[in-house]
Amino acid sequence: MASAAVIEHVRELVEFLSSGGQTQVKLALEHTAAFSGSEEGVAALLETGAAAHLHRLSVHPIQGIRSDAAATLANLCAANEPTCKTAADPEAGLVEQLCECLGRVGRDVDVTSEVALLANLSTQPVALPALAANAELLTRRLLESSDEGTATLAHVLVNAAQSPDFSTHMLRNDGRLLSELITSQLAHADGVRRQGAAGVFRNLCLGEYNHIPICRHENLLPPICARLIPCNADIDAEDLAKMAAPLRAAVTASLASPLPGTLEPEPSIRLMITEALLALTLTRLGREHLRKLHVYPVLRESHKREEDEGIGETIQAQNEEIVSLIEGEEERPRRAAEGAPAAEAGSEGAPAAAGSAEAGGEAGSVVAPAEASSEEARQ
Repeated sequence: MASAAVIEHVRELVEFLSSGGQTQVKLALEHTAAFSGSEEGVAALLETGAAAHLHRLSVHPIQGIRSDAAATLANLCAANEPTCKTAADPEAGLVEQLCECLGRVGRDVDVTSEVALLANLSTQPVALPALAANAELLTRRLLESSDEGTATLAHVLVNAAQSPDFSTHMLRNDGRLLSELITSQLAHADGVRRQGAAGVFRNLCLGEYNHIPICRHENLLPPICARLIPCNADIDAEDLAKMAAPLRAAVTASLASPLPGTLEPEPSIRLMITEALLALTLTRLGREHLRKLHVYPVLRESHKREEDEGIGETIQAQNEEIVSLIEGEEERPRRAAEGAPAAEAGSEGAPAAAGSAEAGGEAGSVVAPAEASSEEARQ
């Protein structure tokens, strides 16, 4: 709750925002930005209707005005859910206008405030269609910029990847745009960018309708899987020989890395990558793709040498489930060849738990699925 004196002061500032000249608007924005940093100031700004004027000024042609207005509106959106929802409404057009602005201004222009505002708006489901429609523009801006402010676009893309329309743009042209995002950002020194690349891929994998284009591109998964490889991984020549060539190349490069520990240092990102692989097992096509790549050694070493206690058990459980599902996929042609009754169409069945006595592994370990013969694989 704001005091009467603060409300009166803010009301005067809002009048300048609505009808003042360029110099008055700049001064008023400096003061409103300061007010947006406190609970009382936010309450006063909301009560005096500042959001509507900030919305208009957030896409102003003059950079200084646009930046200050966007920063203040971003603070209001972060503090007040209804304000954020209103600003993200397609009828308001702010999301589309911010995307156009990011595509128009030069790469040397600081867009930290505009990106921060867009990141807030991207948390609203109503904003996702406009973000999905601008997926290529936003991705290009991220890839072509190196500043920390623009890096926040990675979070925007993660949220946008929840929209089915997003994959239409990211996976067309042989998935070239997604491949660029993963190749350049997943190996970036900035954790925000790496988290964004991993989050986008995970969210795309959660949509089963994306598995066909994802699995069509043999070079998409290997660099992602390789991020799970620890420097002391026990992967021998036999393991490497069984891998598909792209994964073998990526794993070999990871093993030769001079970096200590796992190639991906952030536990949360390693977990996201594992979640993406698990999501791919939801479809037969995804399971078959993982089997052909021969990801088992990567999963085995990933959970065996995971040092973070916070995600260790989760990683192990997910890896075991992935291997178990791939193993179940391999059992289908084997059962057919032996004349066993086939499962009903569309039925996935319950695969045997990895690490069981029948599988011949130790309790709690990830057990490698048996290799299917070439003749069986064709059935």
